Amino acid sequence: MNGALLTPPATQILKLAEKDKAKVKIRGQVAKPTAIAWTKNLTLKKALKKAGGTTKLANTTKVKVTRGNKVFTVDLRKVDPMILPGDIIDVPERFF
Repeated sequence: MNGALLTPPATQILKLAEKDKAKVKIRGQVAKPTAIAWTKNLTLKKALKKAGGTTKLANTTKVKVTRGNKVFTVDLRKVDPMILPGDIIDVPERFF
């Protein structure tokens, strides 16, 4: 077989990478851990709702949002920050 047929052109690889950047990953104590499409005016609470909401075990006072190489800890009772493309949301489990 011709190896060129198996290797996608660089432009297709870049488009796939850009598509991934337009997603927001949500994991941890949510009903449906997933990656969602980023939309304009997406807040943390709206993103969590798209993942089915938090579970009963979720610690909503220490939700982590990773943006590039920075990690922010968010208390959902106090703030509802805007989410950007490529953000990763981690909802930890609370301790009893």
